[in-house]
Amino acid sequence: MPHKLHQAAYSFTCEDMLAQHIAASPIANFYASNLHVPNADRFSETRFYNEWSVPQGVAYAAGAIVLQEGPWQTELYVQRSPAQPPFTGEEMEQLSSLVPHLRRAIQMRQRFTEMQLGQNFLIARDNATNRQLSWEIAQAIRSSRGDGSELNGIVLLPRTDRLPLMLMLMLMLMIAPMQLARSRAAQGAALMFAFDPEATPSVTMDLVRRLFALSQVEAELSVALCAGKTLDDVAEKRGTSINTVKSQLKSIFIKTGTKRQSELVSLLLSSPAYFLAQNALPESIRLIGL
Repeated sequence: MPHKLHQAAYSFTCEDMLAQHIAASPIANFYASNLHVPNADRFSETRFYNEWSVPQGVAYAAGAIVLQEGPWQTELYVQRSPAQPPFTGEEMEQLSSLVPHLRRAIQMRQRFTEMQLGQNFLIARDNATNRQLSWEIAQAIRSSRGDGSELNGIVLLPRTDRLPLMLMLMLMLMIAPMQLARSRAAQGAALMFAFDPEATPSVTMDLVRRLFALSQVEAELSVALCAGKTLDDVAEKRGTSINTVKSQLKSIFIKTGTKRQSELVSLLLSSPAYFLAQNALPESIRLIGL
């Protein structure tokens, strides 16, 4: 953006009705200039619209505060030209459903940056496990640099009187925006996922509903099946007939592209609805500085 144009945009901020509305409204929701701004019909009379929006070819805009941490906040705006239709309420709902994922991506990006600068590390509770964990992570990072190191991929951490904790290491390709410390040696990175085999598999009902466009009762049924419940169990708990539950299951099959309960459960337990529900590290390790 040219410097003069940037200065002009800054001077018009006080007349940006959409930005003012977003700042005064709950965060993590998208708002559109043609739907949510009070007195939206007056927007075309403002200096901001005529001297900034029109020259930029912007007729409609929508935006949200995606993340707010202390004095910092991340905002996202989507714009449309006069040749495009105004934003709809359904589109705002769809954009708002992406906010948790956008927030998570921003936070992960920040964490990766901190880790690259050496501000974070993993530590286990006992020295032997800590040495093994540190060695495997270092090996994965070396492998990601392409130096010929062999990646084990799966690491089992022993636990007293419990099944081993399962760690899965995956190489991470370092792309240009993440190579912040260019003066350092070749960068490397790896992702580590922790699985507790003794934990009861679970999924987040709200995520299941949004991921697969299910109704509330369909999402409840899907989660119940993942928890090992039968159709009879669900019907009895709800006080409805088994035929009603079977009809809901058929609708779920259609929406998820599955044909059997086993396929449905497998799909849900491999979806983000499951992995995002497992958001706490097991007690055997703790994450420092994240």
